[in-house]
Amino acid sequence: MNAVVDELGLSHALETPVGNPMVRGLSGGERKRASMAEVLLTRAAVLLLDGPFNGLDSSTALGMTEYLRDWAKGGKRSIVVTTPHCADSLFELFDKVLVLDSQGRQIFFGRTTEAQTYFESLGLGFRRRVDLGEGVAEFLVGCNEGRGNDRELERAWQASTQRKALQHDFDTYDSSYPFSSCAEPFLAALQGEKSALTPRSSHFTVSFARQVILLTRRQYALIKSELPAYVTKTTVNLLLSLTCGTLFFRLPATTEHAFTRGSLLLLSIMFNAYLSLAELGKTIEGRDIVKRQGDYGFFSASALAVARVLGDLPLIGVQCLLFGTITYLFAGLQVRSLSIPFRDTRS
Repeated sequence: MNAVVDELGLSHALETPVGNPMVRGLSGGERKRASMAEVLLTRAAVLLLDGPFNGLDSSTALGMTEYLRDWAKGGKRSIVVTTPHCADSLFELFDKVLVLDSQGRQIFFGRTTEAQTYFESLGLGFRRRVDLGEGVAEFLVGCNEGRGNDRELERAWQASTQRKALQHDFDTYDSSYPFSSCAEPFLAALQGEKSALTPRSSHFTVSFARQVILLTRRQYALIKSELPAYVTKTTVNLLLSLTCGTLFFRLPATTEHAFTRGSLLLLSIMFNAYLSLAELGKTIEGRDIVKRQGDYGFFSASALAVARVLGDLPLIGVQCLLFGTITYLFAGLQVRSLSIPFRDTRS
């Protein structure tokens, strides 16, 4: 993980919150790189990235693309990027390009070095405006932009020698690397990565107990990042417990007031239950991140639920204990009154 973070230039922001409209955190470019690091940690065989360069300056985008290329080649992975605009320095780093028309039909798929030559050789008047600084990606988009239902480009592609050569490459690859010969080593490698306590039928690499431990540590890290809010809530809890305790000061220790004492204990539980609703906003705010990480297969939903209970239960238990103890002590506190003996003179 640290290697991915360092390569994406986020090592300085490890202790910085992601942020939201109300909390200052990472910048727009840093958030995109953080999302990229999250995706790379999945170690997926195929990555589909939609507009990964949006919001990034040219040098950052170039460095990230170079790292993605090395990451893909080193792990024998594939990366598919969709973008309408791409500088030539980035475009040249990709091996192949797929061009779709406005209706989503394929009009070219081949090496990036051959795309411009193919469209200019169609005889439809396509010429890249180099004098105006037009990039290759912009030229490819402009070739089919606004053509609507015109299927001339699709028919030209289907009849082209480039498509026939591409189909031959597909057939050669399928015969050289049949799925049956590739699937077994791949599945065996996945089984080898699993821990000893993880069932073979599970798609997770770590056991359920290990997931709970890691997610509980994550939960306490989130609590630590919001420590001022928890300190404020605990302080308010103590002040209100003193207030409620003084309202029932010096209750007689008889069965007549047993119901009142039980009501105090119920009040302490109900008050802290309603006080915990203040954390609902944070839970909803982080729902998108949790859902995305769950979709990536980082953890199971049940492990997350158990970890949240283990993370919140001690804090809520301490608050309920403080509130109930203080109010109950005040209600049961007895003050000895000074008694003055007197003599009955009626006799």
